[in-house]
Amino acid sequence: MESELDVLSVPRVTPIGLLERPVSSPAAASIHFTRLQRALALALLALFATVTVATTVVSFGAYCLTTEPGDVRPLPKPHSLTISRSSISKTRVPAGAPLAPL
Repeated sequence: MESELDVLSVPRVTPIGLLERPVSSPAAASIHFTRLQRALALALLALFATVTVATTVVSFGAYCLTTEPGDVRPLPKPHSLTISRSSISKTRVPAGAPLAPL
């Protein structure tokens, strides 16, 4: 009777989270993948990532090219980045002089 209980005993987890297996229970065999299986998995992952990025770019590009822009008239005008001749001062400012507030 005792030997049947040893065979039927299951692994248990201790209060601190360690797995304790009975002596009679076989340890789980570790799985080793071949280089071909790893290469195939890497190729499938790379293909998935490439297709995901490509479809996102194509879809967003198609959306941007086929939608009409909104009305931009109420938006504020952007500041000019060019320097006009009227903004260049002909007077020299002495070194160390305080700058005038804008």
